[in-house]
Amino acid sequence: MDKTMIEGTKIKNYLPAILGDKKMSIRELSEETGITYTMIRDLYHGQRQSVKWETIDKVCEVLDVDVGDLFRRVK
Repeated sequence: MDKTMIEGTKIKNYLPAILGDKKMSIRELSEETGITYTMIRDLYHGQRQSVKWETIDKVCEVLDVDVGDLFRRVK
């Protein structure tokens, strides 16, 4: 199975690729957003069942991306 796919969905998680492109670690994103390391790690690995919109907004702001850059539904 493709590890970028969020289990049980057709949603692809691009956070790992974005962090790689920006040479940023999960810890650095956590520190820059003020979001806990555990939450960012779970987002990175697609292990969260629910996420507050404020969390997604803050990640997008710090990474300078849109929501559609982080997650996409694939057929």
